[in-house]
Amino acid sequence: MSPWVVLHAVFALPTLAALLAGTVVGIFIGALPGIGPAVGIGLLLPLSYFLRPAEALLFYVSLYQAAEYGGSITAIAVSTPGAPNSAATILDGYALNRAGAPGKAFGYSLWAAIFASYAGILGMFLLAQPASIVALALGSAEFAVLGVFALTMVGTLSASAPLEGLLSGLFGLLLSTVGTDLITNAHRYTFDQPGLFDGVPLLPVLVGVFALPQVVRLLSGPAPAPATGLGNRYRVWISRREFRAVLRPTVLGTVVGFVLGLLPGLSGSVPPWVSYNAAKSISRHPERFGTGTPEGIVAPEATNAAVMHSTLIPAFTLGVPGTPTSAVILGAMMIAGLQPGPLLMRQHADVVYELLTGLLISTAALWIMGLLTTQIWARTVSLPRHVLAASIFVLCMVGAYTARSNVFDVWMTLLFGAVGYFMDALGYSIPSLILGLILGGVIETNARQALIISHGSFGVFLSSPISASLLAASVLSILYALRIRRREQGRPPISPGDA
Repeated sequence: MSPWVVLHAVFALPTLAALLAGTVVGIFIGALPGIGPAVGIGLLLPLSYFLRPAEALLFYVSLYQAAEYGGSITAIAVSTPGAPNSAATILDGYALNRAGAPGKAFGYSLWAAIFASYAGILGMFLLAQPASIVALALGSAEFAVLGVFALTMVGTLSASAPLEGLLSGLFGLLLSTVGTDLITNAHRYTFDQPGLFDGVPLLPVLVGVFALPQVVRLLSGPAPAPATGLGNRYRVWISRREFRAVLRPTVLGTVVGFVLGLLPGLSGSVPPWVSYNAAKSISRHPERFGTGTPEGIVAPEATNAAVMHSTLIPAFTLGVPGTPTSAVILGAMMIAGLQPGPLLMRQHADVVYELLTGLLISTAALWIMGLLTTQIWARTVSLPRHVLAASIFVLCMVGAYTARSNVFDVWMTLLFGAVGYFMDALGYSIPSLILGLILGGVIETNARQALIISHGSFGVFLSSPISASLLAASVLSILYALRIRRREQGRPPISPGDA
C-alpha cells in the first residue's frame, strides 16, 4: 500500500494520541513494582472496544515498549525490578545510583532502550512479510503441531517448575473447549450459562489472573524503599562519547534479545541475563561488573527492548506469542477484530504498516518522555501500596463490566483472580494458562481440519518434515519436564545442619 496513506493515518490526531498515551502510561506502569506491561494492558483491554483496530494495537504496543524501559526505573532507583526481566539491571544500575550518578544510570538505560527499539522495528519491517509468506506455506497439520510446540516450550522453559508449566497449559486448553462447537454447533461445558456460549470470555480471564493477584501482593508485601539520589541536579543524560564507549555491549544485547525473542519460551527473563554474562565475557574490565559499570546496564536493557519487538513477529504472523505480554496483546487484537496469523498481512496490511510506522514515532516519544519524566516516575514508586491496590481493583471491576455490560464477566474476573492467585502461590504458570486458552482454538480447529483431510489418519501430523520436527521437539520438552520433576523428587531435603 502507498506510504503516503500510511503516514496520513499515523499522523491523524487519534492515532498520535493513542501512541503518546500508550508511551506515558507504559512508563508509569513499568515503573510500578510488580505491575508490568501484561497487567497494565490487561487493565486497559476494554479500550479495544472504543478504538480503531490500528489505534488500539498501537496503544498497547507503545505501552509494552515504554513499560520495558519503565521497569529499569524502579530497578535503578530502589533496587526493585519493575518486572522480572529488569532484575539484571539492578546489579550495575542501582550501584551506579548509589555511587552518586542516578542520572547517568537512567541515561544509559534510556539510550540503550532507544537504540535497540529502532533496531527491533527495522527487524520487524524486514521480517514481517517473509514470515507471513512462510506461514502461508504451512498447512493445517503444521499449524496444529506449531501450537503444541509453542505451548510445550513456553510451559517448560518459562515456568520455575516445567511440569507445572505444562499442566497450566493443559488447563488453558481445557478452558478453550468451552463454548459452541464451530463444526457441530453444539454447546460444550457451558452449563446453560449464556455468558459461556461464545467460550470463556478472554478479557475477564486476562484481567483476573494477571491483575487481581497483584492486588493481594500489594496489600501483603513490604513498602518499597524510598528513592535515593534523585535530586534535580542529576539530569537524565549521557554524551555521544559516553554512548560510543558502550556501543559494543549495546549492539550485543540487541542481537541477543532479537534472536531469543523469536523463540517461544526463551523470551522472558532469560535473555537479559544471557546478554549480561555475554557482555561481561567480552569486556576489557569484567571485574567492574556489579560495581556500577555502564556496560552492565546497557546490555540487559537493550536486550529487553529487542525482545519486545522480535517476539511480536511470531505473535502476529503465526499467532504464537513468546511472552505473557504478547499473549495479552493477541487477546487485545482478537477483541479489536483482528485475527493474528498468516492472513494478517494479507487482510490487514494497512494496520500492520501503520503499527510499524507509528512505533518509530512512539520510540522518539519514549526518548523525550524518558528525559523529562524519569525522575518523576522514580519518586512515584514510594506511593502507599494500599492506594495502588485499591486503584487496580476498581479498574479491574469497571473494565470487566464495561467490555460487554455484563455482570457475569465481573464474577468471572473474580473467579479467575482467585485461580490466578492460587496458581501463582502453588508454582503453576499463568502465562502457560493464557497461551493454552488462546492457542486452544487454533490447535483444535487445525487438528480437526487435518484429520478430515486425511480421513482420520493421525499420520498426517508426521507427513511433513516441519510438523514431524516440531512434534519431536514437543515430546523432548515434555520428557525434559518429567526429568526435572524426577530429579527434584529424588533430591534429599535440606536439614537444619546443612543450612
